[in-house]
Amino acid sequence: MVGFDELIAKLQNGAPQEKADAAAELGHLKDIRAIHLLRENLKSKDVAVRDNCAYALAEIGAKESTKDLIKLLDDESKLVRKSAAKGLGMLKATEAVDALSKKIDDDSYLVRKSVVRSLIQIGGEKSKKILREHLLKEDNVFIQNMIKEYLRI
Repeated sequence: MVGFDELIAKLQNGAPQEKADAAAELGHLKDIRAIHLLRENLKSKDVAVRDNCAYALAEIGAKESTKDLIKLLDDESKLVRKSAAKGLGMLKATEAVDALSKKIDDDSYLVRKSVVRSLIQIGGEKSKKILREHLLKEDNVFIQNMIKEYLRI
């Protein structure tokens, strides 16, 4: 197994795929020492790096990255938007409910599914209201069923 310091070195200086792999491994380690560098790499030009860093921050439980993840909901890549949405749910980021609600109609099924799941994880009346309203518009049966199960409809 690769050690923490080696993963940090790869995230700092590696090729894009090495950085992406290092970010994923750092997330699995859940070591808070990686948070700063993972947050810095959210600005990477490489989709896989941004994607894995977003998810790694959530795995670590880095609540301080909530604003960063909210910004990534507008990323050009659906994979990054998906991971940002998923991460916000994992962090139970109540302050992200409004931002998530704006992405519930995303063109990508993957993003919509992650947004819905995150609103369910965050919970609360505001999330329930958003999900109730979205249920009428959602055309994907799997997402509809997620919402119905949560709302007990």
